[in-house]
Amino acid sequence: MRTAGRASTALIAAAMLLVGCAAPASGTTAAAPDVGTTAAAPDAETATTTPAPERGPITIPGCDEMNPVAAELSAEAHQRIGDAGGELMPAGPIDLSRFEKWAGPSALTAMAAAEQVAGCIYPLHYEGAVLHWTAELPTADQRPLIDALRADPDIHERPIGDALTFNYAATPDGVHSNTNTTYLFVDDFWITVVDGIPPLGATTANVEPILAAPRAENPWFDATTLPPGADPACLAITAPAALADAVPQLEPYELGTGSTHAWLVDHESVVNPAFRSFDPCADLTAIVTTVEGATVSSPAAVLLFHRGEYLGTATDEHYGFWPGVLQPSTGEVRVTYHWPKPGESNAEASGRSESVFSWDAATGSVVRTGELPPVP
Repeated sequence: MRTAGRASTALIAAAMLLVGCAAPASGTTAAAPDVGTTAAAPDAETATTTPAPERGPITIPGCDEMNPVAAELSAEAHQRIGDAGGELMPAGPIDLSRFEKWAGPSALTAMAAAEQVAGCIYPLHYEGAVLHWTAELPTADQRPLIDALRADPDIHERPIGDALTFNYAATPDGVHSNTNTTYLFVDDFWITVVDGIPPLGATTANVEPILAAPRAENPWFDATTLPPGADPACLAITAPAALADAVPQLEPYELGTGSTHAWLVDHESVVNPAFRSFDPCADLTAIVTTVEGATVSSPAAVLLFHRGEYLGTATDEHYGFWPGVLQPSTGEVRVTYHWPKPGESNAEASGRSESVFSWDAATGSVVRTGELPPVP
């Protein structure tokens, strides 16, 4: 699994342009699990037909239901900060002023065509929050925005069942963590989520709760977010659970001095990014961890999973500096490694190498293409 060709394995600047920006998405491992069975059709004489609910006006959920994961995280943050004697701004409705400040021209044009829109903010700490807007935007008016998103190579397109998602992660100047922006299109809904920390990216497990309330409020709405053939059981696998399963299988990292460092399992610096990168229902997905007491140049291990099952590390070598991880499709993970060029300090590290890890369904393995950091 770990060879050069086979894988072995805020609010801050949410800007990054709620668009004019985004790109079309375009080692041996364990075999893929079975995906389940299909129930037999009922007998023709006894089968009955339930008429589909008549389509009516769209109802947009309130803030508690609009993004239940973010709402729960915000409630926990308010409790934690309140217990420490602090005060956090309340979660609740917001207007379009923040959206208009950051959005690119294509997004602004689309929002102007929306028949109705509601927004919510979910503070997670003093400087970070999740912003969420749900708009009723007819599919004909969605098309120009989708075309603009597809024309931008920095935005990644990914279908999740019947939903079409576009995801853009960036690290604004002066910010040490990625800010993640996700667009979700399904039926006449256009949903925008700008993440704080922890980020809530475009994964099946995060999209499903967002669509639960529109389903409940609009009985005719019947979008499904499970990828074709996926086992619904995968939704029960969380990023922390995946970490807890994988990390004990890693050998402690050995330093040249003979001392070793354990890998982090439940530290927020590892768990928070894992919420964004890990998709339990994907053919291939990744989580990054590092060692206890890590500094900027400490080694990071890229852990690969197939439908929630741990496969191994992406490479035998654990490279220094935290890599960037994107998932443009359900079977592909792109890892950008960082390294200092000659004469640069660790803080200045500007070197970049990108590898693409792809799930090969025919062989049940992972294949790597691209580059790795140079050997020191």
